[in-house]
Amino acid sequence: MKVGKPYNGVLLNAHKLISLVAVVLFGVTAYQVSKATGLTSIGLTAVIVTASFLLAAVISGGLASIKTMPLIFLITHRVTLSLGTMSAGVTLYLLLR
Repeated sequence: MKVGKPYNGVLLNAHKLISLVAVVLFGVTAYQVSKATGLTSIGLTAVIVTASFLLAAVISGGLASIKTMPLIFLITHRVTLSLGTMSAGVTLYLLLR
C-alpha cells in the first residue's frame, strides 16, 4: 500500500473521471434495460446492491485522497471497489440475459 508520497494530481483526477463515467454508464444501462424489459425483483436488488458498493467506493476514494487520511479509507476503497466491480458484472449479466 502506498504510504507517504501523495498521488499524482493529474492521474488521480483522471481516475476519478473514468470512475464517474463508468458509474454513469452502469446507471444508464440499468435504466434502459428496466424501461425496455422491466426489472425483476432480483434484478432490482442487484442494481441497488451494485449502486451501494459503487457509491461507497466513490466516497471512500475521495476520503482516501486526503493527505492525512487513516489507512482504513484506502482499505475500504479497495474492498468496496472490488465488490462493486464483481457486483456490476453479476448485475449486468442478470439484466442482459
